[in-house]
Amino acid sequence: STSAPHSQGGVEKYLVKVGDAIAAGDRIAEVSTDKATVDFDVVDDGIVAKFLIPEGTQDVAVGTPMIVLCDEPEDVAAFADFTAGAAAPAEAPAAAAPAPAPAP
Repeated sequence: STSAPHSQGGVEKYLVKVGDAIAAGDRIAEVSTDKATVDFDVVDDGIVAKFLIPEGTQDVAVGTPMIVLCDEPEDVAAFADFTAGAAAPAEAPAAAAPAPAPAP
């Protein structure tokens, strides 16, 4: 029998620091589930600008953003006060698409 898919886990520790250049496939963190602690590999290239989930945080839903990446080292400082919730208002207008016209 197979186990159910994991819906949450924990961030045990980061293996990179703010300002580090990373490439797709690099190990950036150790994450834990109820069964094991495993490496977390990044899927994009970039510069680590901010950690959104502190080390040691448990019960994090799968799919929750962990870090912010930027393209240029000089952009890192612009994300110092960024929070994941800050992105929500910018996405709201896209969700408010006009309703389709009723069929005649």
